[in-house]
Amino acid sequence: MGERLNKCISALIRPPTVVIGYLADGVYSLLFARAEQRRARTREEQLAQGIRSNLPFLFSDYNAEIIPNGEDITFPPPFDYAVVTVALSGLLVRFLRGRGELAVQLALRDAPKEWHELSLVLNVIDVPEEVKRGATYSLPDAARFLKTYLRQIQEAFSDRYPAVRQRLDEVYSRDRLIIRQWETEINRRLYS
Repeated sequence: MGERLNKCISALIRPPTVVIGYLADGVYSLLFARAEQRRARTREEQLAQGIRSNLPFLFSDYNAEIIPNGEDITFPPPFDYAVVTVALSGLLVRFLRGRGELAVQLALRDAPKEWHELSLVLNVIDVPEEVKRGATYSLPDAARFLKTYLRQIQEAFSDRYPAVRQRLDEVYSRDRLIIRQWETEINRRLYS
């Protein structure tokens, strides 16, 4: 009886809730979307300026250029995020900043949907410095890592990429296994 009542209530409440959601989305778009897009463009330009000033060697030594973000990035990005993509020969570098954090990701120019975090790539290609995963906390950190290791990264993303990709996949598989183990443990504790 209780399950049947829940289905009836759900059937009565769902249609007006969906309509209210569509109306709220339309009102938001009408009133706030342009302002949010302007703020997002300002944040992106500020990040691009920070990249130009903190990583000038990308543009002078490697002929880098800032390009439009790929289709996998929604605009405007949620919250206070800003995303800037820089193209080098054969390599894309994506900078994501928001909520007080900076992430730097790398992808082959020919595979612009396969992004890998900079510190993970540095660990996989065995650079001499021990780089903690997720260790890019600021643009000066990113500048230091990229200035020191960009040639090795480019080499890893060209001739050696199949072997590097295999090592990255092994790390991702291990991460998925650990996440599943944690999920199992959490579910066991919650539902036992």
